[in-house]
Amino acid sequence: GLNAAAARRALKLPKAVTLSFLPYGEATSRLAAEAREAGHEVMLHLPMQPHAGARADPWTLTLSSTAQDMQTALNRALQQVPHVVGVNNHQGSLLTEQPSHMRWLMDAMDAYPHLFFVDSMTTAQSVALRSAYAAHIPATRRNVFLDHVRSPEAISAQFDRLVREAKRHGTALAIGHPYPETLDVLERRLPAMRHQGIQLVPVSHLINVRTAEREEQSWRVSLRLGGTAA
Repeated sequence: GLNAAAARRALKLPKAVTLSFLPYGEATSRLAAEAREAGHEVMLHLPMQPHAGARADPWTLTLSSTAQDMQTALNRALQQVPHVVGVNNHQGSLLTEQPSHMRWLMDAMDAYPHLFFVDSMTTAQSVALRSAYAAHIPATRRNVFLDHVRSPEAISAQFDRLVREAKRHGTALAIGHPYPETLDVLERRLPAMRHQGIQLVPVSHLINVRTAEREEQSWRVSLRLGGTAA
């Protein structure tokens, strides 16, 4: 939502690529609408407080945010980004470590039953996914961050990792920015994924698959425990 030219280049990626928009970009509302018209799922990229030393973006939810602040901020952001089906955190290495704040966020999201949540995993200590599960909100976390190092070689290596993760575990979720280097790699490599036996799907589909797997695993554990108790 901050760079119209980069966003419109991202719009030309396969429809299964999900696009997440920051709520404060001047072009956000228009570009999110164009993304939906082009067939992409649209997400809200919700700014959250990072650890000290990192720059916080506008509209950032912070440690001083109350439960009501969370609700107000989510409502405001959803008004700016049309057609949203899910939310993921932008930054948030500090805030996603806070159980109380993540519980408040999930309580706010509960007012929108159609929304899912993706933990961007900006910190290994994040409790956001656990909080979403506890609130019965469809959710998952990212596995690969494509462009932490912004070079074609590094991004392509991370894409290789994404492919390996998908083949090893059945699903994999990557997050990246609309950097020219990232878009170059995606434009070149996404069309070849089907030849590697990998299906590109929207985030909502991936969450449905992972949710079914978790429920099946839970059922098997319950059955095993029941058998032991008998």
